[in-house]
Amino acid sequence: MVPYSRDIADQRRKYGDNMLRKGAEHLATQKQFEADAQAKLEAARRKRQEERDRQEALEVNILVDVAYCRDS
Repeated sequence: MVPYSRDIADQRRKYGDNMLRKGAEHLATQKQFEADAQAKLEAARRKRQEERDRQEALEVNILVDVAYCRDS
């Protein structure tokens, strides 16, 4: 005979096993969320850089056109 209920010990073990399993699931979910957020940030940065590059190319073309018109 043990000084505690075996049912309580079994329930605690099951609870602990579930917490460990859920912890791993929560960690995986969090890592996926962070990866998705990072991918969105990188896409936004890339889009802003492409827009800056386009704007710079337009400005260079305008300056070339102005210089060409001035020389003519």
